Amino acid sequence: MSHAPPMNQRISTAGPDSAYPPPHNQSGYAPPHPPMSEAGRPMSAYNPPPMRPQSQYTGRPQSQYNPNPSSQYYQHGKNKNGAHYGHLVTQEPDRDTACGGDACGACCKYNTLACLFCCNGWLRLCGRGMSIKDILSQLNSRLYTTGKETAREYLDKAAAPFEVFDRRAKRMQRDRAAARTADSREVDYLRDEVARRVADRLLDIKRRYHTVVDIGAGCGHLAKAVDDDMLDKLIMCEMSPTALNRDIDQEYDVEVERRVMDEEMPQFEPETLDAVVSSLSMHWINDLPGMMIQVRKALVPDGVFIGAMFGGDSLFELRTSLQLADIERDGGIAARVSPLTDTRDMGSLIGRAGLTLSTIDVDNIVVNYPSMLHLISDINAMGEGNAVVHRLQFIKRDTLLAASAIYKEMHGNKDGTIPATFQVIYMIGWKPDPSQPKPLPRGSGQTSLGELFDSTSHKL
Repeated sequence: MSHAPPMNQRISTAGPDSAYPPPHNQSGYAPPHPPMSEAGRPMSAYNPPPMRPQSQYTGRPQSQYNPNPSSQYYQHGKNKNGAHYGHLVTQEPDRDTACGGDACGACCKYNTLACLFCCNGWLRLCGRGMSIKDILSQLNSRLYTTGKETAREYLDKAAAPFEVFDRRAKRMQRDRAAARTADSREVDYLRDEVARRVADRLLDIKRRYHTVVDIGAGCGHLAKAVDDDMLDKLIMCEMSPTALNRDIDQEYDVEVERRVMDEEMPQFEPETLDAVVSSLSMHWINDLPGMMIQVRKALVPDGVFIGAMFGGDSLFELRTSLQLADIERDGGIAARVSPLTDTRDMGSLIGRAGLTLSTIDVDNIVVNYPSMLHLISDINAMGEGNAVVHRLQFIKRDTLLAASAIYKEMHGNKDGTIPATFQVIYMIGWKPDPSQPKPLPRGSGQTSLGELFDSTSHKL
C-alpha cells in the first residue's frame, strides 16, 4: 500500500537552486533507493522531474513572494509483479494562506502589482478598510519609489563620458618627472621657448592686464617670460602639485599665486579674468570645448584667450618609425604616440566655445638629438609620455631597436643626429563685447568689384 513520507522528508522545489536528488549532508528527503518512473524504470539524476516554474514578477525566487510554497514528494509502491514504482505528488498550500505576510502578503513585499492581483490580496486590502482610492494611491507611491531607484541604479551603472586620455596617468607622469629635479630642469628648453612666444603674443596686445591665469602652468615657464610691465598678477594652475612647487623658491618679476587645479575643469568666478593663457597643456584635455566654454565665462567682456598646443604633425618622424617597426616585427600597428589635434579643427573649436575674432598660426620647432633613445628619454623627463587610455604598457627591445634604425635611415642628418619636429598651434580668441569691430552687413558695399577690375585693366 502506497504511503507518503513524513513532512520532514519532503523536497521543497520553490526556488531555482533546489537540486534533485538532494545530497545526504543537507536537509531534505533522500530516498532509500532510486525513484522509479511510472514505466518502472529508474529515474536518472540527469533527468529530474519538472520543477515548479519560478515567479515571473521580478526575477526573484518564488519563495520570497509566497511564504507557503508548494511541496513535492515521491509516493512509492509495488505493482502486480512486485516491482517498485514511484510518482511525484505535489501538495498545494491552502488558498487562504497563499498571500500571507504583513498587510497584503510576502508575495507583494517587492511588487505592488503582485499584491493587487495575486490570490486574495485585493480582498485582504479591502478587508483592512482601504478604499479603492487609497489602494491606487499606495500603488502609485510604490511604483514612483521603484522608478526612482531604478533610474538611480541605471545612472550609477551608466558608462562614463568618452575619454581618450587617462588624466590620472598624466598627473602621475608629471609628478614623477618633476620629482627628478635636475633631469626635469634640463628638458625645460622646449616649454621655455613656447612660453616666450606666447608672452610675445600677449605683449602684442596694447593693454595692461590686472589678473592673468596660466592654465597648465607646469613648473612656471610663463612666469619666467613675463614682467610687471605686462600684468600685475599671474595665477598658475596645474594639476600636479610636484611640478607646480618644483621651483617654489624662485623669484619672478610679477606677483604669482599657485593653485592645484585640473586644467580640464577650470573653476573661476564669472567675468573676473582679463586674460587666460595656456602653454603646451591643452593637448592632454579630453573635453576641449567644455574647457574653452569655462574660460569664456571667466573672462571679462573683451577679454582674450591665448593658447598653445602641440599639433597633429608633431613627432611625425617618431610616429612613422614606430609604425614601420611594429609592422615589421609584429605585423600590426600599436598606439605608441598620443593623438593630437589638427590645425583645421581649431577654428571651429574657438567658434564653438563662443569666442570671436579668432586667429590661428603654426610654428614648427625642430630639435636635434643624438638618437631616438635620447628623444624618448627627454619626452619622459618632460612628463609628456603616452597617456592614451588603451595604450600599451611596454615596447619590445627588438621593436625599439628596429624603430631606431628606421628613424636614422629615413630622417637622420648627415652629422649622425636625428631631427624631431614639434608643431605648435597658437590660437587667440576674444570674448564678445559691443566695442569690438564687426563686419558690415551683407549687401552694404558701395563699390562693385567688376567696375574696379575694369578700371584697373584699362590702366594696364
